[in-house]
Amino acid sequence: MVELGAGLVPLADPSRGGDLLERVLQIRHQMAEELGVILPKVRVRDNTWLGLNEYVIRIRDMEVARGEVWPQQMLAINRGGAEGQLPGIKTTEPLHGHEAFWIEQNQVDRAETQGYSVAEPTIVVILHLTEVIRQHASELLTRQHVHELIGALKDRAPKLVEELNPDHVPMSTIHTVLKNLLAERVPIRDLETILQTVIDNAGKIGNLSILTEYVRTAMARTICQKLRDTKRRIHLVSLDPVLEDYLKTKMDFDNFGVSSKLAPQESEALLEAIKDQLEKLTSIGLQQVLITTAPQIRAGVRQMCHRTLPKVVVLSLNEITPETQIVSRGFVSAEVLRPILSTGQPGS
Repeated sequence: MVELGAGLVPLADPSRGGDLLERVLQIRHQMAEELGVILPKVRVRDNTWLGLNEYVIRIRDMEVARGEVWPQQMLAINRGGAEGQLPGIKTTEPLHGHEAFWIEQNQVDRAETQGYSVAEPTIVVILHLTEVIRQHASELLTRQHVHELIGALKDRAPKLVEELNPDHVPMSTIHTVLKNLLAERVPIRDLETILQTVIDNAGKIGNLSILTEYVRTAMARTICQKLRDTKRRIHLVSLDPVLEDYLKTKMDFDNFGVSSKLAPQESEALLEAIKDQLEKLTSIGLQQVLITTAPQIRAGVRQMCHRTLPKVVVLSLNEITPETQIVSRGFVSAEVLRPILSTGQPGS
């Protein structure tokens, strides 16, 4: 649900030229294509308790995001290369936290000349909503949606669907694996490959986090396609093999997933080192990608990173297809933990 302050209601009123409702409808189709998720209808309504130019995005009536737009102005966003300030209201772009200015229409040419990206108010709301849906796609995927997806697959792969014996592969298992994939923004469009891998391995792998890793390996082509540049390269940061060997001893898998036995001081030092290396990617406009050569620690590293570094993509070497070239842009050395380990801190 999207709630609008009184000043933003015209954005959703077609009689006043507002196209917000139409664009919201397009998002549902876009997410179906991008992630393979059937989204519930997104309602748009006014909320007089909000500030004049405020909007709120809710999932199941709980607020998950909030922003402010100026309906008669344009948002000029400094994505890193803009020069100089602009006359207008200084703000922060809601998606990535970039410096931005709300400017008058007659300042658009100047802003673009100075290197700013300029967006209409409706586009700002739509982009924010789209990002929120990507972030929370795993929450939006209900058991009913899974049944609908499998029902649609039945026409294309009836024999495969017949193999989904509830005694062998409970629907809860399929639901959890799909949610795990979406939580890391892995599309579930290729449901046939996902189900085939689950059917083949569910009987011998009881831990759903490990089962998800098998599915990710089977979906390597899908994962790589999202991350590669036009020359089939993935630019990333790698971990020291010595560090990986140590992390293997600190990862526990149980029925609830994966957990880390690293001491707080170790986690803090490691996350800071990873963050420093990932900044080499973001400084040149590349996505944050971290690779582990050991598949068994990938889920644990991602679990450790996701709160502090929510946008980082953590891969294992098993998820890199033969035709994909790896370009290392940074390296996290085991030395970052040596000062802590040498003092005999807990977890050493």
